[in-house]
Amino acid sequence: MKRISSDKYTVAWFKLSEVIARGEKERALGMYRLLAHSLNNSAFAKQLEGDILFFFNDNAAHDKYNEAVTLHINCGRYAQATMIYEHLLCIGAELSVKQFKDLISWHSRLKQQDKAQYYAELLITDLTQKKDWQEIEQLLILLDSLNVSDSWLCTIKQRIVENVVQAQVDADTALCFITGFVNTLIAANNAHTLHQLLTYLRTTNTHYYEKACEHISAEEKEFMNSYKE
Repeated sequence: MKRISSDKYTVAWFKLSEVIARGEKERALGMYRLLAHSLNNSAFAKQLEGDILFFFNDNAAHDKYNEAVTLHINCGRYAQATMIYEHLLCIGAELSVKQFKDLISWHSRLKQQDKAQYYAELLITDLTQKKDWQEIEQLLILLDSLNVSDSWLCTIKQRIVENVVQAQVDADTALCFITGFVNTLIAANNAHTLHQLLTYLRTTNTHYYEKACEHISAEEKEFMNSYKE
């Protein structure tokens, strides 16, 4: 295909921006499709199409953004994929739970621990407000497999345990989070926080306290008893 000269290329994109600003959706999309052939990056082309559709409040924008993300991931461009999802958040769009999990995983893969933890906290806050404990449980399984701070994850699990106890969820769900947190603390030899957890449960829910104690083996209890405040 005959390539557009640099000057004509720049003018053409400028004219496209003018058409968009005037609110001429169909003309803008027509011009975009002609100009898209001159782009060497198909993922960027899909993202740009998504931006145009989003400007016109067209729900199809999300499909284009998702196509762009898929193209980036297929090429191993995780940083570019995260930027699209972050772009969506910045313009007020909502991400699905799966998209949030992908965003968290990709930041962890890129060794961007702080960002992975930041978006995990956003998702946990949203899921807690919705009382979607099943999704929170699945998210914790994901976080256990990622490159995140052990102390941060410990704090997150402690917060979730307190939330489920205060929310008076069903006992099976609450105990799932409690025993999971106990296992994390035992694996980390964190007797101090384990003592704090048992003290909290003893003062808020004796049933959960007893179940947590039953979950701790005799050997682990000996380890706890050796801990000095």
